[in-house]
Amino acid sequence: MTKNEKYTNLLEAVIKNADSLKEASAILLKASLEKNNASNKFTFLAFAQNLLFAAIDEVGKFYLSKSFYPNNIDNIDLKKEGFESHDKKIEALVKIVREHQKNQTIYSPDQALSLIRRFKDNTLYVNYKNSKILMPSSIDTLEPKQFLGFINVAVSLIEMAKYDLI
Repeated sequence: MTKNEKYTNLLEAVIKNADSLKEASAILLKASLEKNNASNKFTFLAFAQNLLFAAIDEVGKFYLSKSFYPNNIDNIDLKKEGFESHDKKIEALVKIVREHQKNQTIYSPDQALSLIRRFKDNTLYVNYKNSKILMPSSIDTLEPKQFLGFINVAVSLIEMAKYDLI
């Protein structure tokens, strides 16, 4: 297999996974709307949000991986280069979005990274603040308008990556 074929196969696999994560998120979102119990509704919504973060994270992995080209991918320590690092993948994503927007982004890379990390952390893990247990499904941690914005962002980023596929 040629170097180009290896990159193409990897990038296609990453985008396919991002698409699958987005679809799974949509299924959970739909299921959340069908729940009568508020706790169940918000639990499904929280997990849908987390899968959406994973889809965005995979798009970052796409651009991080693409940045290694034309080096031989078999000779790259992907873990060391950030293949498993949320921060590195989101940084790669923010960089490419800036390029696509001709450097007219609303958020700095650090602000975008912080926003996306908060989105993930609030939707998967139990937290304890101000003498209060915050569940991922808590109305205090979920922001439906923000979630709809992230859906649109995820769809746009996945489509952008498909367009940018080698």
